[in-house]
Amino acid sequence: MEIKRIPTQIGSMSLVGIINPQYPLSWGNYFSFSPAYYRCINMWAENMEEWALTNNASDIEVAVFDEKWAFVVDERVPEEWLYPKLNFTGGPWPKAKEMKEMLDYAGRPHSDWLCGCEEDEDSAGLGGGGSYRDTKTNEYVHYTLCSMCGTKYETSRKLIT
Repeated sequence: MEIKRIPTQIGSMSLVGIINPQYPLSWGNYFSFSPAYYRCINMWAENMEEWALTNNASDIEVAVFDEKWAFVVDERVPEEWLYPKLNFTGGPWPKAKEMKEMLDYAGRPHSDWLCGCEEDEDSAGLGGGGSYRDTKTNEYVHYTLCSMCGTKYETSRKLIT
């Protein structure tokens, strides 16, 4: 892991539709920084854009793992603008040893993203997944699957309004 200061420029991002945003968002689009192409694992694209614009910030401090993953550590970013559980959707998925290092750094339990069935440190972590509407609670439920055994894990719920 290495601490770096990089541009706040977004390269690629997912395309989840956000209607009437109220910042900071608790759920949004995952993204990669540009030009470094580090995949951000603890901040949504919309929050990055709004925070950088509001604070006239052209750069941000991140912890970089394996030259692939960026974890925002900049003291200027309030905690509520970050996603505490980490987000690895959109792949590629880190190996179990990389996942453990990032979860430990974030102070998160391994069960957030690791099933426990991993046979070795080079096994993939959780991968795949999707979302569905829970008609009993009127919530969107996002989930991920263990790439080894197929166990389904709920990652978030959001009330449909």
